[in-house]
Amino acid sequence: MENEFEVTVRQTLVKTASVFTDAVHECVERDYDATTGGYAYTSSLEPDCDLNELFAEQYRSALEIIRCCEQICKELLDEGRRRCAKVDLAELRQDCEYWELED
Repeated sequence: MENEFEVTVRQTLVKTASVFTDAVHECVERDYDATTGGYAYTSSLEPDCDLNELFAEQYRSALEIIRCCEQICKELLDEGRRRCAKVDLAELRQDCEYWELED
C-alpha cells in the first residue's frame, strides 16, 4: 500500500516580452568627448507608466494561463476527448488544479 505525503512546491518562472505604449518621455544625456573637445549627446525613450501593470494589461500571467488550460481540458473532456497533442487531458486538468499565487 502506498503512503500519501503532502508537499508544497515553489517554482520561479521568467518570461521576457515586449510591451507597447505611447506614454513615454525622452531622456537626453550629455558626455564630454575628449577626442573631439566637445559634448556628445545621446537620447533614449523611457516609459511614463508602470511596466508591470502594462504587462498585465497585454499578457496573461502564468496562473491565468494555467486556469485557461484547466478550462480547455474541462471542455474537451466534457466533449468526450481524452487526449490532445499526445497529452492526457484528465491528467493535465489535475495538474492545473490548486495552484495559488503568493506575493
